[in-house]
Amino acid sequence: MAKRIHPLAANCIGLPKMQQTDVIKLRFSVHNPVFQLMKTRYKIYSLLIVGIPLLGVWLVWDYLPGRFPIYLNDNDKPDHFVSRQEWLRMLLSVLFILGLIRSVVLALLSKRINEQDVRFTRIYLLSAAFISSILGLFTMKTVYHSSDFLPVLLVLFGAAGVYLTVATNRPSDDQTVNSSLVRQRNESLSQMHTLSRLALIRVNLLAALVMLFARSEDRWTIGITANLLALAALSVMEVIRRPSG
Repeated sequence: MAKRIHPLAANCIGLPKMQQTDVIKLRFSVHNPVFQLMKTRYKIYSLLIVGIPLLGVWLVWDYLPGRFPIYLNDNDKPDHFVSRQEWLRMLLSVLFILGLIRSVVLALLSKRINEQDVRFTRIYLLSAAFISSILGLFTMKTVYHSSDFLPVLLVLFGAAGVYLTVATNRPSDDQTVNSSLVRQRNESLSQMHTLSRLALIRVNLLAALVMLFARSEDRWTIGITANLLALAALSVMEVIRRPSG
């Protein structure tokens, strides 16, 4: 049996290219050297992304106050403090918990999406950016007493997740179906898929913009209400556009 050679190697040494079947098999093989290199790269990128807020804490460590307020009373006055070391342990605990949750989610997701799929890479990096942002918000809120921007962060990453991981067009169930009713149903589902994707992205972006200028205590309400209204509107449209029969 002739030894298989990667297409790039074949081009380099002047040998014939592999058949299309061999290319597909190699592409989706875990031993694909190109995939292994890409996997190593986006793992390094994700570690660098998560490490950004920790690097920031390290750079300003000597300028941080000796203690941090972590609880506020009914008058928004701090009534419980922790030392810098205790605060740092809290920050690392948050990182550990979020990292553990991320690992479990990615492990479950890898059973449904091939790791070589570009969507998996996007989710991998987006989840790292989400953890980095959470750590940044935690630092800003405890050190600089900033407003609560967690709901803004959630809707922004929700919109980004839909945009990066959900395909623009829904693949047809069966391109060879001759039934006009089935084709009409597939076309309707495809249109609703595209419309739902676009609506969720735009609604969350608009909600994030409104939430930036809203009061801190109103941000959760705005984000949840906007998404509930969008889902309700899409449900009504799905019923209206559903083909009869």
